[in-house]
Amino acid sequence: VLLARKSDFAKSDEIINALADSMSDRNATDEQRYLLNYARALILFNKGAYKDAVPYYTLAMESLARAQPNNVGMMNSIRRDQIHAQTVAALYAEAEANAKSFLRELASRPGDQSLWIALVKRSVARSVGYQGRPDEAVRMLLDAEPIIEERFGQKSMQYMSLQTELLAVTTRKGDFQKAFAVAEKLYLAVREQYGAEHPQTAKAILTWAFVAHEAGQDEKAHELLSVACTGLEKRLGAKAALTQNCLLQFTLAHLASGRMVEAQALLNRLDLEVLGSSRTIEGQSGANLKSQIEDIRNGAQGLIDLSKG
Repeated sequence: VLLARKSDFAKSDEIINALADSMSDRNATDEQRYLLNYARALILFNKGAYKDAVPYYTLAMESLARAQPNNVGMMNSIRRDQIHAQTVAALYAEAEANAKSFLRELASRPGDQSLWIALVKRSVARSVGYQGRPDEAVRMLLDAEPIIEERFGQKSMQYMSLQTELLAVTTRKGDFQKAFAVAEKLYLAVREQYGAEHPQTAKAILTWAFVAHEAGQDEKAHELLSVACTGLEKRLGAKAALTQNCLLQFTLAHLASGRMVEAQALLNRLDLEVLGSSRTIEGQSGANLKSQIEDIRNGAQGLIDLSKG
């Protein structure tokens, strides 16, 4: 799992597949099944294969319930992770139904459940917002924010995750001035957590650049896209999905501002196979995304040729 979080998927897959091969269904304990399935879920999530990860969370919870029936905290964590995976996989209705059921369970339990309620609200808010209720989603996140900030602090991964969800909802709502402030705040937190050279920091810059463009701050967007694409290519390589997505966004930004020479240079670096097989645009199938990128590429080339003529 640690290797997957560092984007070393070849090694993480090698290890997890070797572990799976060493365990027969007949001899494996529920403890082993829980650990294996949860690791698979986390690795797939880190790869961006969110929908594929969802059933492994279920398998992990089922095995954990048999192996450690009193481990409520871990069960809560896995279910919260599953709701988050459903949300980012665009399984919005499923995520909301799962979260509503979980919130009812939490409300019925004795003791202070406020932290878990806040974490579940954070995980499902985007699903609520993307189903046409953005104001409700923002309220959920603002309800959760003081609890998460108090328990974990502003530099924590938990707080950064909340800001990520707030950014997603405000962007979808079209409130780009608010989203720009959140994106900058998120970038600064990620940079402090991971360092300036980490892929997550470059990814945060890419997000900030997208919001800057939507907010009408085109020069800022160009500046940020240049930094993000350079950082992603340096750390992940030119053919990585995130790098290719950054190059695509930078190409579109150049075209929108009439910078045809710069657009053509980037256009030649796009890899349609990588872009078409990745989930870089939420809710798009690989085939549809590849077709759209081919249309963009052909249209962009036409604009460039026209500008030369």
